[in-house]
Amino acid sequence: MNELVSSNHDEIKALAIKYLAGIGFKFSPQAGDIFIEVCKAHGLNPFKKEVYGIENWDKTNPSQDITIIVAYDTYLKRADRTGKMDGYSVKSIIADDGFPISSTVTIHRKDWKYPCEHTVYFSEIA
Repeated sequence: MNELVSSNHDEIKALAIKYLAGIGFKFSPQAGDIFIEVCKAHGLNPFKKEVYGIENWDKTNPSQDITIIVAYDTYLKRADRTGKMDGYSVKSIIADDGFPISSTVTIHRKDWKYPCEHTVYFSEIA
């Protein structure tokens, strides 16, 4: 721990990227920097599995990009802390072959007249 306190910002980032690689996060140093900065900005801890990072490699474009996925229970915990959450539900549509088609989350808040619904289609991410 003393090493972290006396280290500079770049050394702390490099150490964090090394530890993240040890638990299965595999991305370039550039994507790792982006991931760590987003985690810091939003108070997310990848070691607690609150957030995940997936680097996207595009063969037609040499640039690299990272997709950051926040765990759903992180959203639920934060929503619950507001004291305004009034429940949620999730409905998934599954094809006859067992492949998921979509999932819809419906979120209810005590201070909203109508719930918020959001649908994700698996074809968008497959």
